[in-house]
Amino acid sequence: NYGYFSDYHPYAFADFLMDDTYCSGQDIEFYYSTENVANLRLVLPDGTETQLPYVLHNAQAEQSGRYALRGEDCNGVRELDAIDINISESTEATIELEGCTLVTWHGLVFDHSTDTTWMVPGAGQNDCDSIYTLTLTVNPVSHQIDSATVCGNELPYEWRGQQLSVAGHYTDTVPNSYGCSDIYELQLTVNTVPQTMLYDTICQGELYMQYGFDTIPTAYGTLQLQSVQTSALGCDSLVTLLLQVMPTYLFETDAATCDNVPYEWRGGEYSVAGDYYDSLTTQYGCDSVFVLHLTINPTYDIYVSDSAVMWQEYTYGEFVLTPADSGTFNYDIQGYTLANCDSVVHLTLYVAFADGVEEFTMTPEFSFYPNPTSVLLNIRGERMRAVEVLDMRGKLLFRTDADTPEFTQLNVTTYPAGHYLVKVTLDDGKTVIGKIIVGRR
Repeated sequence: NYGYFSDYHPYAFADFLMDDTYCSGQDIEFYYSTENVANLRLVLPDGTETQLPYVLHNAQAEQSGRYALRGEDCNGVRELDAIDINISESTEATIELEGCTLVTWHGLVFDHSTDTTWMVPGAGQNDCDSIYTLTLTVNPVSHQIDSATVCGNELPYEWRGQQLSVAGHYTDTVPNSYGCSDIYELQLTVNTVPQTMLYDTICQGELYMQYGFDTIPTAYGTLQLQSVQTSALGCDSLVTLLLQVMPTYLFETDAATCDNVPYEWRGGEYSVAGDYYDSLTTQYGCDSVFVLHLTINPTYDIYVSDSAVMWQEYTYGEFVLTPADSGTFNYDIQGYTLANCDSVVHLTLYVAFADGVEEFTMTPEFSFYPNPTSVLLNIRGERMRAVEVLDMRGKLLFRTDADTPEFTQLNVTTYPAGHYLVKVTLDDGKTVIGKIIVGRR
């Protein structure tokens, strides 16, 4: 014979008595099965009887007491068995808590303030549930995480009153007005300041524009240049350039020649004054420059008419002659200028008989005036047919017919200052040459 309660714990009413404890609010069921007992009744703690099975719904503490089984068997009506039931009330309490950031209570974790009611199983008397009204205050805490990146030459880095000189993770904890601690974190990255060494080669005198440098080295050798540039990480970068300057060579030659003799230089012939250049490439790929400064000195053809007497010595500069016959004779006299260039005097010499009797008519007297002149030149003579003006090298500058056989006038305002030759051609083909000077103020 067994009695069963709602939580399925068996109790043998016929063999022994057992006390049991329940929490308020539970359902407790009483039932009994037997074939030898009649008129079974459950006697409640207040003495009232009720039929079996019986369920005590939503049990409360005041329903605690002795529950007896009464029935009638061969021994008459009697109490067959009994059990003491203890019904414990649930615990109710109001809790006030205060904390920082996270608060743990009965296995629950709170990260914010709250007013709430919680039922905590088994936390009360006899392992019954407890009901708590929780007033929780979670005080604010500041947790700030920052990062910073600086260049090595910007250290130390100042952070929250600290001077930081190396990269790393830093933490600062500061109490706040709520009694909690504010947390500040910094991840500091320090970029190194790179120092770069570069090497390059250039020829002397060339423009170098590489790696941020701009220079024209004027001397050969090793040139060290430095500049501060910005790296890819935004830091100053010291760049050092060792520039090997290879030599270039300049060979200059000053030379002069006569206008009738070409000057030979580096496989070529030159007959015009000026500067000439030639270059070669050295083993380092640099130029060797050769420069010729050439001056051309003039040669002159001078035409002179003069007279002499037979058997009398005639002198023109270094030219010495004793005519042995009378008549008209032409001589080319070789001479040299101060620059040792050829100058040829074309001499027309009229030679008379020694006894004074002329076998030919002498060239008449000619006059060129004023001399020097700056505007007009007058030429007076006889039998004039044409007049030419030549420079001192014999180059023809101007030619005109004579105004009259006895007189001709020339305008020299267009000629630069200097010496000129005036050649007069007579009607018989003979010539008379005079030397004039054109002056300028």
